[in-house]
Amino acid sequence: MSNYSYIAVDPRGMEMRGTLEVADQNEAMRRIREMGLFPTKIAASSRKQARLPASQRQKMKSLTAPISIPLLRGRIKTAQLAVFTRQLATLVEAGMPLLRSLRTLREQEESRAMKQVLGDLAEAIENGSALAEALPRCLTSCT
Repeated sequence: MSNYSYIAVDPRGMEMRGTLEVADQNEAMRRIREMGLFPTKIAASSRKQARLPASQRQKMKSLTAPISIPLLRGRIKTAQLAVFTRQLATLVEAGMPLLRSLRTLREQEESRAMKQVLGDLAEAIENGSALAEALPRCLTSCT
């Protein structure tokens, strides 16, 4: 069994934090949902990280090479975008409406550039745009 720390949102939008001792991350997600919460972040805690051999570390570096997204022009890092995408997918999969998910993630975001994009995106969706239409528009307006 491993310990997992989580941040979740209750149906009223209040942020909740805690830890669970479960077998894996999927079990943690299931338990959080059973509690009536919408998980926004789940991470293993107090787990010792094994040191990888040099050959495997080199492979990992090549897998995490920077990806260029022309519309963002470096204002939003790829890692930020990956975390946002995972969190949004988790919230929507848990049943939280898209607009509410975007607003929740915007409140938790620290980067001004990402906050701006999320705010513009939420506004566009609120005004009737589809996510696929709003995303390119919001990304081009933030650059």
